[in-house]
Amino acid sequence: MSILIMNFVPYERSPYEEFLKKSGEDLILLTSDEYFQDFNKNDYIHIESFENYRNNNLVEYRAIELYKKYRYHTILANAEADILRAAKLREYLGLDGQHVNSAIQYRDKVTMKQIANRYGLPTPPFAAIDDSFDLIHFIEQHQLPIVLKPRSGVGSRDTFVIQTKEELENLLVKGIPTQYIAEKFISGDVYHVDGIIHKGEIVFICASKYLNEPIKYHNQGYLGSYILDPANPLALRLSKMTEQLISVLDTPPNTTFHAEWFHTPHNEIILCEIASRTGGGKIVENIYESYRIHLDQSFVRSQCNLPLSLPGKKDEIKPQKLSGWVKIPPKQGIFVSAPLAQLPSWVKDYQLLAQPGQNYSTPNGIREYIAAFIVEGDSELEVYEKLLQIADWFHQMSSWQDSDLIAT
Repeated sequence: MSILIMNFVPYERSPYEEFLKKSGEDLILLTSDEYFQDFNKNDYIHIESFENYRNNNLVEYRAIELYKKYRYHTILANAEADILRAAKLREYLGLDGQHVNSAIQYRDKVTMKQIANRYGLPTPPFAAIDDSFDLIHFIEQHQLPIVLKPRSGVGSRDTFVIQTKEELENLLVKGIPTQYIAEKFISGDVYHVDGIIHKGEIVFICASKYLNEPIKYHNQGYLGSYILDPANPLALRLSKMTEQLISVLDTPPNTTFHAEWFHTPHNEIILCEIASRTGGGKIVENIYESYRIHLDQSFVRSQCNLPLSLPGKKDEIKPQKLSGWVKIPPKQGIFVSAPLAQLPSWVKDYQLLAQPGQNYSTPNGIREYIAAFIVEGDSELEVYEKLLQIADWFHQMSSWQDSDLIAT
């Protein structure tokens, strides 16, 4: 018996051979070139990597060929790039798991919001955008500012906030991309709710607050979030609304989930989006720091009918400590050095990816970062202040050079 794994996350987040060590299954891995070298080929009956993994249709073709040889019974896919194509493969091969209708509802932001509206869950005003007339009509109805993003996008990749007539005209000059969604810009804070569904039941759920809107990652020089105290009334509201949304969507019986919500100055909670996968950034590591629950491990094991490692029933699970994470985007230029000072004891994890001499151009989206921290504290406010402090420390104490100056 065997399992096909479609992978687009770093090895340290999902060491599948560890998660499935006691399953007795042969493992087949299809992954991106950028992550391939970190996996040990001896742990897999077949391992193969692909360039341009996100858009490479050879991945599906090879998956079908490998089915003929290995007859795998389960397909694991825990990154947004693989959700829909894994669902199509399951239907094509007649395998159990999330199928196409479910994957579309959790990926297509227009479909998702139409269903949410139908069941009384608030969303921003929105519309599908396929040409300039769709966009112009939407702006005539709802006025600027608006947000324009891919219907099936991830993070803030290829996302635009249009605030002025000049910004609109500049976008029109470049041409309107197809398969986009326009939304009225919502003022307020952004939160995320993460959890695990096992055998059709939500067995773990927790709410967190972003330090800033993900779309402002590069402007503000950091992105992060911190876990809310489960007794916080807003955490309770966010969790309840997420459960309501999951109940009206075509939800797979075994999955993790990541929902994002706006909280407005008028105390409204409005849906941003939801995904049937684990959240990105350092959400996995941060939740593990507080709860000792590993979302990616749970995602993998639940789909393979293996027991989960949870410290109790849903309402009994409490954080051992409040924690938060922050990651730092690259600047445009050449990285020279990171801070050398000793870190405070409340920093529980520090990851430095940048190497001296690396040249960075302007990144697109929130996947790219050069450093990340996880901190802990005794209250939400304390964690929040420590996150800002450590982000500011890194910016102040790291060194960069202008690549144009070096070139001349």
